[in-house]
Amino acid sequence: MGNFDKFINILLEYEEMVLSKIEKKQGIDFSGRYVDGAIRYKDALIHYETIRKRQFNKIMSEYYKVNSNQNKKRIIDYGSGKGYMLFLLAQTGKFDEISGIEILPELCEICRENMKHVGYPEISIINDDARIYTEIDNYNVIFMFNPFPRAAMYDVVNRIDESLKRNPREMCIIYVNNIHDDLVVEKICGMEKKCEMNNLPRYGCTSAIYINK
Repeated sequence: MGNFDKFINILLEYEEMVLSKIEKKQGIDFSGRYVDGAIRYKDALIHYETIRKRQFNKIMSEYYKVNSNQNKKRIIDYGSGKGYMLFLLAQTGKFDEISGIEILPELCEICRENMKHVGYPEISIINDDARIYTEIDNYNVIFMFNPFPRAAMYDVVNRIDESLKRNPREMCIIYVNNIHDDLVVEKICGMEKKCEMNNLPRYGCTSAIYINK
């Protein structure tokens, strides 16, 4: 990591700390770093880190360009953590159904309290393991902010592929920090990358949007 990247990371960590303090005064907790999960599930899952609103806006701008599906939009956030992405999605008013799946029960509880506080108690928070969770046939948009290491991602994309075979439909996947890009396009039948964006200063990574044929 170069000096510029280190500097950016320091700024982002400071921003995270400031946001966390502001949220605490408001009675919510979206931005506070949570590392206990990384310790408990170090063989399969990584620590919680939330997306920034400016990154969300850039990603969703591209999503609206490439996703022409006019059907009802039902989205599920994999690794929804404390729910900031769910909150941002709800604010757009573009989705008919919003859900999040999170393996850590303590984060699910924080998320539910956050959703009540910000006025979206109807958002469904599912406490389950995305590697084995199969109740996704109703969704046509999936969001992921690099929630899984490779072995877990392999299982997740297999569950998505199985769902598309059970219920053929147009599916859009928004994958932020798409480090396992190859698994998405190789393991999910008909899935194609529609666009790729450089939008995350941390890690210097890219993000992509995929839609099946």
